[in-house]
Amino acid sequence: MSSRHTFVRPKVVSIEEADWQKGNYDISVFALGFESRSTSFLGKVNAKGAIAYGFDHGHQMEYELNLKLFQSAGVEVLDFLSDNDFEVAFRQTLSALPDDNQKKIFVDVSCFTRFRLAAIVHELFIHAGSRHQDLVVDFAYAVAKFEKPSIFRQPNTVVGPAHRAFAGWSQGNYSSTATILGLGYEQDQAIGVVEYLQSGEVWAFSPISPVDEYKPAVAKANELLLSEIPPSHVIEYDVCSPASVVTTLESVVRGLTDEHSVVLVPFGPKIFVLCTLIVAAIRQDVAVWRVSQGSHIKPHDRSASHIKVGLRLIFRAEN
Repeated sequence: MSSRHTFVRPKVVSIEEADWQKGNYDISVFALGFESRSTSFLGKVNAKGAIAYGFDHGHQMEYELNLKLFQSAGVEVLDFLSDNDFEVAFRQTLSALPDDNQKKIFVDVSCFTRFRLAAIVHELFIHAGSRHQDLVVDFAYAVAKFEKPSIFRQPNTVVGPAHRAFAGWSQGNYSSTATILGLGYEQDQAIGVVEYLQSGEVWAFSPISPVDEYKPAVAKANELLLSEIPPSHVIEYDVCSPASVVTTLESVVRGLTDEHSVVLVPFGPKIFVLCTLIVAAIRQDVAVWRVSQGSHIKPHDRSASHIKVGLRLIFRAEN
């Protein structure tokens, strides 16, 4: 019986629409939710099998239409899943992939929650480490059309690790915490986390999106925070170049971990959330937190813009 191969860190590459259109995937993965953009990539990828994972809540707005669209396209629907149910189901999906040759997976991250994104990344890294053959994972994200954000500040009621596998910051013995924020356009939400963590050092990643309206909205929503941290600690990142974001994030993290417990708090677009999770999964010594206003959030539909972004992870077996 041959010994199990080990995997080096994945190669991280930004990809474009042409790449996933010719992907020929073994499985494609979607979130069945109430947003219009849940089906943005439906029919845009070629896969031997497809699964849409639903939620045990939020069956409103565009949910019924999305359900019918997935079913009409022959997608297997696993609905009414709690977060724990989802994690088990996704793990089973991966374990069913044969280990006979390279496998390719497509994941639309647009409508997964931060917890479920964290579970996906965690399970993928574990699965890649158990395989004897290469694994290629293509993530895709549909940037939402701009909508004016609420000007009212709501309290953060859910604050903590995005997933138990990303609670690494609490394992250190440092006296100081460094926080790396991804900025969104929720009014003063990021500064609330800084106050909560009593961060000794704060860095902020501010998105530059092809949807021009986002930049001034992000600046306005985070005006107080940005006035309190050094300009050199504010990094603008290109939403459409996620591989570069991973590289820059890891560089900043590397410079902080010698003296601080580091916690990543990714507000903003889901593609940035994904980048933080990948960095944390590679390093295994930093945390990724999710912050939510809980029941204060009113669900609303987010429709997709014409901008779509992709990121590829290539896990290669060492012979």
